[in-house]
Amino acid sequence: FRCHFPVPTVIVGALDTSQVFDYALTANEHPEKYGPVIALDSIESCFDAAKIQQRRIQREKISIRQSFSKSKRTRSGANLFYGVRFYLICWARFAKLARFIRQETRFPKTGLVFRRFKGDLDARINARDHLEHFEERLPGGKNHSKLAVPSDLVNMANQHLTYGGRRVDIGPDNMRLMKTIHYEFIDAVL
Repeated sequence: FRCHFPVPTVIVGALDTSQVFDYALTANEHPEKYGPVIALDSIESCFDAAKIQQRRIQREKISIRQSFSKSKRTRSGANLFYGVRFYLICWARFAKLARFIRQETRFPKTGLVFRRFKGDLDARINARDHLEHFEERLPGGKNHSKLAVPSDLVNMANQHLTYGGRRVDIGPDNMRLMKTIHYEFIDAVL
């Protein structure tokens, strides 16, 4: 069945995406439909988790500013970096699951979306990798010499995480980017 007229956004928004995806894969006699369906459901979970982490990051930044204004010593900086790390884990999982769906289904539109945002996705995967293997980047660690700027182990500059001379947006604009990628990818799947 192919629809030759635009489906209203209200109807598409009311659909259970995973269920529609399951029906589409069944209709196309996809040999292994459960993997892609589980991956799509997991993408939804990653997106929801990223929204929660983004709110936590913003709260931690406010807490840090308040502690500096009151000259209090807190561990908020550590909490901020853990929040960023978990946020980037959401991004990396989202990207890897989208790649899995693209490879498994070979839906042309999913490939277009993935290619369009590949640089954005790869940048967040690389940042996550840096934070996950931070001890390897420390002076004396096996990957310290691979950093373009070895003194930039990990820092925050406004809405950006910097590490090794790289810079990645992790602020509210970045969450809007994830929302755009999420929407376009789900649209491509449907």
